[in-house]
Amino acid sequence: MAEPGRWTGGKTGSPLDRALRWGTAVVLLAALGFAAWVLAETLSEPRSLSGPGLIQERRDLGGPFRLTDQRGRTVTEADFAGGFTLLYFGYSFCPDLCPTALQTMADARARLGEPGRVRPLFVTLDPARDTPEHLAGYMAAFGEDFVGLSGPKPEIDRLTRRFGVSYRLRTEVDPLYYPVDHSSRIYLMDPDWRAVAVLDESATLDQVVAALERALAEGR
Repeated sequence: MAEPGRWTGGKTGSPLDRALRWGTAVVLLAALGFAAWVLAETLSEPRSLSGPGLIQERRDLGGPFRLTDQRGRTVTEADFAGGFTLLYFGYSFCPDLCPTALQTMADARARLGEPGRVRPLFVTLDPARDTPEHLAGYMAAFGEDFVGLSGPKPEIDRLTRRFGVSYRLRTEVDPLYYPVDHSSRIYLMDPDWRAVAVLDESATLDQVVAALERALAEGR
């Protein structure tokens, strides 16, 4: 005779016990599946550099474009595949931010052991004044391999939206010699035309160089 309170039947437990065990197993499997998905997503994401002077941005910075360089040639993002690019948005009549950023880009490349691995790129926010002919003289002041791009304003606006660039032509100040209010950031693009570092206007030359050296060392 069975002792009071001891179960001796052939079943493995009450319906509630079985439901709890199945529920635990399902939750565990779901958690393992989610962890595996997160790991796969993390490994497939383009990594971003971190450090002083760098800011976090969306992963989808970049995108296609079709503009004209200072020599009158049509240029797209495909022309920058296979190497790193330092990119800046500005305008040639800028009195301070733009020449400072472009000179920083030139100086940072000069400090690298292989400066040719990083191409400098300038995209104008003022295509009405920054024609390819005008940009030819402006870019030459920073280096013979600096590329300056101009083109239709709708195409430039599409690209600035993809990079989160804000700007405003202040034609109400002066219809001819107007200033352009704009954000000031240097973007480091990888060989797949994805931003791996974004440096704000407070970034020093040493911080730009450090970002370049880390990117090149990691073979991005």
